[in-house]
Amino acid sequence: MSAIIDITDCPLDIAQAISHCQTPHSGAICFFVGTTRQYTEGKPSGTVVETEYLEYEAHREMAFEQLRKLVDEARLQWNLNRCVAIHRIGRVNICEPSILVAVSAPHRKAAFEACETLVDRIKKEVPIWKREFYKNQPAEWVHPVDAS
Repeated sequence: MSAIIDITDCPLDIAQAISHCQTPHSGAICFFVGTTRQYTEGKPSGTVVETEYLEYEAHREMAFEQLRKLVDEARLQWNLNRCVAIHRIGRVNICEPSILVAVSAPHRKAAFEACETLVDRIKKEVPIWKREFYKNQPAEWVHPVDAS
């Protein structure tokens, strides 16, 4: 299986990810793009706050190796043809992508399950940390369990 795996401070290329996942053996391509939203609910105590931007930090080598491990496990579990798992670090402005996961598989059910599971596991298991910067409140680090 061919895979693109990266931790980068560059903007994410969605078209390249989709193109990479296209194969004659794939009946389904599923992808997820996580972007910075302008408003976040529940911070603090149920209020809605306006986000200015996010910043991500990572232990690059460890994060890359963990991404590779998760992609390898997904490939085996769902018989994937291709996979992309890229996470951005540094400043990510409103509407910009911070995570991109794309998979191709012979059938849609496997592609959906693999994509969702990879996103969930990346957010929980890969050593990447997110800090949210708000308009009228102090910035705060967001724990992966709290993030959605």
